[in-house]
Amino acid sequence: MATAHTFDVKDRDGAAHVIVCDSLGDARDYLQSHMDKGTLRASGFGFSDHNLKRLCTGDTKLVARADQIMERVEAVSLLSDSTPELARVVTGSVADIPAYLSGSPLNMRQRRRREGKAPLKIVVDVTSSGGISDAILACRGVAILALLRKLEAAGHAVELWLVSGLGGGATSLACVRMESAPLDLARTCWAFADTEMTRQTAYTLCSTNKSNNGSWPWNNKQWIGHADKQRAVYAQALGSEPDGIIFVPPLFGAGDADMPFRDDAKAAKWVSEQYALAIAPIAAEA
Repeated sequence: MATAHTFDVKDRDGAAHVIVCDSLGDARDYLQSHMDKGTLRASGFGFSDHNLKRLCTGDTKLVARADQIMERVEAVSLLSDSTPELARVVTGSVADIPAYLSGSPLNMRQRRRREGKAPLKIVVDVTSSGGISDAILACRGVAILALLRKLEAAGHAVELWLVSGLGGGATSLACVRMESAPLDLARTCWAFADTEMTRQTAYTLCSTNKSNNGSWPWNNKQWIGHADKQRAVYAQALGSEPDGIIFVPPLFGAGDADMPFRDDAKAAKWVSEQYALAIAPIAAEA
């Protein structure tokens, strides 16, 4: 179900108002209830019954592109979050003499990789400046899906959140938990790569809860360019510790924030870099 709460944020003028949805289905029900009551305030980019349908069905049209980015990553990456181990097997390359003498059928050892399976909490802010093109947002979305699929393939449990934030009359945040065990490819790809979600549905969720649309949280006061502060605010909204979150920040139109998503080759490089950051604590413990 969807729940709403308000909390104060250190060094911010005004509180944060947050809607937390446990699933895309809960987000749909929340928006439908506002439509039924005639209280829905649509995003400036639009919102319709079509968006409600997509919250249930998603769209697979960009999944293949995410696969292609993942193939680019695999072709050039030497990264692995696994460590070698010698497993007892029936046939292998190294004899296990004590096991052989004891009569055990598992009297050989084989070198193989032991996958790290540490749970990861990933929070992706899909908010963007109006000047960021739909093509950039699509590339960013499929890159995020490629990263998630690579982590899933490596055996990591992922808790995944899509978030968005607007300012204006008051700062409003929307947080939606995504299905990630396993990944719902159609809805995950649509949610992160299609402006039907990133600029219509997500902003509409924010607009139903205090924000009057059109500006960044707290009118951009120490928000843009401060990913650590953004992560801390969303952590507070979700009742988590900031250090336990892998955070993908929003896209601001100034500078080169969109550089990693200007083509699929750059997106593949971004996936490799984010993957390395995600598994760094695991590699340090190995």
